[in-house]
Amino acid sequence: MKQDVGAFRRLILFTKAQLQCLVITLNFFGENSLANHASACAYGFLLSVAPALMLVSFFLFTAFGLLNGSGEGFDPNVLAARISSIPFLEGVLNETWLVNELPAFAESGKRLRGIAGLVSIACIFWAGRVFALSLQRGLKIIFTGAKKRNPLTDNIAVLLVELAVLISVMLMLLFSQSARHIYGIFSYFPGVSILLSILSRYNIHFVFLFLLGLLFYLICRYFIANGPSRRSALWGSFCFVFSSAVLSRLLKILLDQTRYNFLYGTLGSLVTLLVQVFFFFMFFFVCAQLASVLDSFDALLFIKLHQARMKKKRLGLLDKLFFSAEGKLHKYFRSYPAGTTIFSREDQGEEIFYLLEGEVEVFMLSEDTGEKPVVLNESDFFGEMGHLLSENRSATTKAKSDASVLVLPPVLFDEILRYDTAMSRTIMEHLSGRLKAMNEQYSAMVKGDSPKAY
Repeated sequence: MKQDVGAFRRLILFTKAQLQCLVITLNFFGENSLANHASACAYGFLLSVAPALMLVSFFLFTAFGLLNGSGEGFDPNVLAARISSIPFLEGVLNETWLVNELPAFAESGKRLRGIAGLVSIACIFWAGRVFALSLQRGLKIIFTGAKKRNPLTDNIAVLLVELAVLISVMLMLLFSQSARHIYGIFSYFPGVSILLSILSRYNIHFVFLFLLGLLFYLICRYFIANGPSRRSALWGSFCFVFSSAVLSRLLKILLDQTRYNFLYGTLGSLVTLLVQVFFFFMFFFVCAQLASVLDSFDALLFIKLHQARMKKKRLGLLDKLFFSAEGKLHKYFRSYPAGTTIFSREDQGEEIFYLLEGEVEVFMLSEDTGEKPVVLNESDFFGEMGHLLSENRSATTKAKSDASVLVLPPVLFDEILRYDTAMSRTIMEHLSGRLKAMNEQYSAMVKGDSPKAY
């Protein structure tokens, strides 16, 4: 029975941690205005649709023409029936356009095939650069750090993203049902039946989602200088793939293509594509922000806890989610009975203490001198001077009552100050107050006056 209660409690804490992570992620998403960067990426993507469609149509028309031995003899209805499994293209290349317009479009382009192809490729690279730069700027806002790259490396990274997008499009085509039909001419090769079974419709979607996850991981890890850790990037990739799969299903249910065609005419497919692409990049930046939050989750969680505890009686619903240290921060939790010495003057140590409950006495000089200690209350820091000055402890601290604290490692403390500059000012004010109190205590002792209480 105890094991069941423990497992249930762990499940609650796990769920709480996921909700905390999601709330912090969405807060950063709004503060960083990542929806604007998602719009810019969607804009760059849509700019490349027209030239990409031209190349794709030439490719499909030529491929099916070769399959039948002649371009003029190929039936567009066959192509329309087989293109339905290609992601994104199914919303743009509708059957009417394929059957009525594609043969004339491809036939009229034969005379300018070389120039049209070069122009299309140039347009794709230009639009791809707009997309890649928008993506890069959005990720640099998410993943901040001290690492720097020279402009040449950044430009090479942009070109690699463009190349990755083109390769992904080609792989989508190669794994489509149209490609399966083309592969049929090689059926005399042994093992092709296994290949064709692998390239079933559901496996096509699986390959497409796998490519999405792989691209997400590579972009987050190597596209910018201060990318996330491998573990965070993998978790972000999984969330991105899952959310993309769910999104595609929901949009197919919610978006009525017939209604949009009735409202917008021939632009109906483009409108639905715009909605899909925009939400696709929205989820991309949400998952990228999630990967960033996971790398600094303890620091961000502590900041939220401190902010919630400073509000005290004015707690909102989200503040209550962060008010308790139980959960991810519990590994830093320590408790001291009343009268226990937490650390003594001249002790070594750089850990920083955050008082959750109880009171702590700070003796700046020595208890033997009869000095009145500085009393710290909930939400106060102590022990930070040893870390900031890289020296031994400059005071003795004792638990005046039963006290609960969070013991923060120096690396975590520095990360907290990097994210919350207001906390740095608060700590400096507290340090100044204690130094002033110590100076007054020392002056009173030299003059022989009775020490004051602080």
